[in-house]
Amino acid sequence: MKRDLRILLMSGSAPPIACGVGDYTACLASELDTIDGIKVALLTAASTNTSERTSVLKGVELIEPFSNWHPLNFFSARCAILKWRPDLLHFQWPASAAYKGALLEILPLWFHFFYHKPVVLTLHEHILPWMKWTLMMAKSSTVVTSVRPNFSDGFRNGLSISVASKPLHYISNASSLPKVKPSSHQVAAVRKSLGVENGKPIIAYFGLLYPDRGVHQLFQIANPDEHHLVIVGGSISVALKYHQDIIKLSQKVPWLHRTSITGFLPSEEAALILSCADAVVLPFLGGGGIWNTSIHGARLQETFVLTTSATRRGYDCKQNVYWAEPNNIEEMRVALSHYLGFRHKGSSNDVPLWPEIASQHAALYKSLLPNSDYHSPRPI
Repeated sequence: MKRDLRILLMSGSAPPIACGVGDYTACLASELDTIDGIKVALLTAASTNTSERTSVLKGVELIEPFSNWHPLNFFSARCAILKWRPDLLHFQWPASAAYKGALLEILPLWFHFFYHKPVVLTLHEHILPWMKWTLMMAKSSTVVTSVRPNFSDGFRNGLSISVASKPLHYISNASSLPKVKPSSHQVAAVRKSLGVENGKPIIAYFGLLYPDRGVHQLFQIANPDEHHLVIVGGSISVALKYHQDIIKLSQKVPWLHRTSITGFLPSEEAALILSCADAVVLPFLGGGGIWNTSIHGARLQETFVLTTSATRRGYDCKQNVYWAEPNNIEEMRVALSHYLGFRHKGSSNDVPLWPEIASQHAALYKSLLPNSDYHSPRPI
């Protein structure tokens, strides 16, 4: 009798900890768990809010054998992994919001070299040349996936160099937010709860608050006499000062009483705000792209999105997105004024969705274990 393929996902953090990689891993785990023939568990550090975590993971088996990623917890992790008996380990890197310690780098090395089973590594960012332990971890991988379609371009600059010879697969990420279609009553209720003056458009931002996201530029792009800023998101430990600077900007004239900072919200509430907004502005300093879940989350609501790109320029009617030059404040002001309030039905049709992403992962896992006695995953 064929058995389920057992996949153990591993991430430095997971919800409710605020981390894009953690959100990605939780969404992937939840979707993989719906595929016949695959059994999924997620190993991560313990959370103080386990009930919220289990709710987000929607029934995925959760393994929390330690409270932090210090190497001294190796034997606890080892026992938990051996007890669960995975056919394959799938690691996510990085997870800077919560991950501290070398254990995440040690475990793939141990699993690969002692048990000779496949290790899949998803790199959401490049590994810098001086990160020796992380480069060793990457070296132990069987295959590498990335959410960035041009990831291999970095190899020429010595980035992630230990995976340059590994099979590389591009698999997109998707929004951690659901699609929401608010009623007029819901729009009115959201505007009231945020203190938005009658008739004022909402300019929204969604994501973590740290310098590379360019959140401070919102106060230059938007007009305090015409717009109300809504910033959905909060700080991470490495950017607490930046978060405080954003709060100070919101409390100064002319933005006093014209800015709302919500902090982190449940995904349904965040999606509702983006769907009620007249524009979502994401002024990434390095440029955004298909790897940005904030862009996916905003586009899913079919709200006009103003963001930046290192390669693209201008308005994409099909996507309802304006791609501006990073740091070009004047261009973004003009684009916001021109396209504010635009909504195109069907503009979210090409936004990646988790079922197809999980299906691609399932096919990859199967290709790495062609002779195993497990069920073939049912196509989605």
